[in-house]
Amino acid sequence: MKKASESGDRERSGASASFYVDAAGARIECAWFGNDIRGESEPIILLHHGFGSVTDWRNFPAALARLSSRPVLAYSRRGCGISSPRAERHDLAYLRKEALIYLPALLDGLGITRCHLVGHSDGATIALQFATAVPHRSVSCAAIAPHVFAERGTISGVAALRQRYVEDDSYRQRVARWHKDGDGAFFGWADVWLDAGFEQWSIVEEMRHLTVPTTIIQGNSDPFGSAIHAQLIDSHAALQPQIVMIKGGHNPHVEDQARAIEAIVKAF
Repeated sequence: MKKASESGDRERSGASASFYVDAAGARIECAWFGNDIRGESEPIILLHHGFGSVTDWRNFPAALARLSSRPVLAYSRRGCGISSPRAERHDLAYLRKEALIYLPALLDGLGITRCHLVGHSDGATIALQFATAVPHRSVSCAAIAPHVFAERGTISGVAALRQRYVEDDSYRQRVARWHKDGDGAFFGWADVWLDAGFEQWSIVEEMRHLTVPTTIIQGNSDPFGSAIHAQLIDSHAALQPQIVMIKGGHNPHVEDQARAIEAIVKAF
């Protein structure tokens, strides 16, 4: 089976070679897409879903870089892609830690002061938490299929996907393509969402501090989260977000890439 560490398996049109940045004690896999970063002080930072990686974005980063005329950085969080494994099991505050410890450290390591944030699923939640806590470093925020609380339907969707992962060899092999340790990436994400304590998790009240221009992109048939997340952000945010509903499921940036990118770029 091919693994994420094999360069021949990378489906990243227009990307630089992967490189590493040391961030808060972790070695983080990164790749640039589009223009040379030296000519752009406010790049786009991509934050992947719960068990995603640099390569799992496929052609989206290159398309976003081309249509926005901005450089795009994708990175793999700890335990994902070919970044350092996590030294500890995900705890119930893992999204906050990624937003307030590892993402700022990564930006510091790259010499980036301010950036545009584009996150998907868990990555969208991290982007929102960073934007609310560190607004002076956030130019804009695009949250694709975000989570702001542990919705019952989300937990059911995670449980069903976990069962599929355990039972479906082809799906497990597909996930393994994007990671040095596919099992670690997948179970690290799924098991924290299925922890009974996670049912109380919520960042809804934090959205009162959301003051940066924000776009919420949501599929109208998303099995991992309903439009209530967009509605809660809208009703709590200090600065009203733009909400874009796209026909499809949990990956609206894939299902209607052109419309999703158009919505993201409008906020710049």
